Amino acid sequence: MITALKGFKLSGLIILVWLVCYGTAQAQATRFSVQASSTTVGVNEPFQLQYTIENASSISGFQPPDFKGFAMLSQMQSNSTSIVNGRSSQSISFIFLLQANAPSRYTIAGATARINGDKKQSDPITIVISPTSQGNAGNNNPNPAQPAAPANPYGQPPPGAQDDDN
Repeated sequence: MITALKGFKLSGLIILVWLVCYGTAQAQATRFSVQASSTTVGVNEPFQLQYTIENASSISGFQPPDFKGFAMLSQMQSNSTSIVNGRSSQSISFIFLLQANAPSRYTIAGATARINGDKKQSDPITIVISPTSQGNAGNNNPNPAQPAAPANPYGQPPPGAQDDDN
C-alpha cells in the first residue's frame, strides 16, 4: 500500500513538472515595441509615444531614448494583466507626451531595458513634423479644448428657448 502511494506521488509530481514545462513552453513570446499616436504631426502639436514590454517575467532599467528636438510634456506608466481562457499575459507601458517646435523628420532611437535578465532595445520610430497642424484638419472649432455644440437637427430652437418680444 505504501509503495503504491509513493508511486502515485511520484506520478503526480512528474505530471505537475510536465504541466509547468508545457505551460512555460506555450507562454507567449516577450515583445518590446514602440507605437506613436501619430507619425505625422504639426509643429507644437502634442503626440504620444508608447513603449510596451509584453509577457516578461522581470523588467528593470528602462531607459527612454534621447528625445532631442522634442519637449517632453509628461510621462506616465501603465501596467496591464489579462487572463483569457486560462492564459495570462502581462504588459507594462512607458508613455511619453512629446511636442516638437520645428518642422523636420525625426528618427527617435529605440528605448532599452533589461528584460528577463537580457538587455533589449525597441525599434526606432520616425516622426514627421510638418509646419501646420495635422490633428485638427477639418475642425472649425476655434477652441479645441471645448467641443463644438452639436447642430440642431430641426433648424429652429426648441420651444421656450426663443426670445419672444411680442
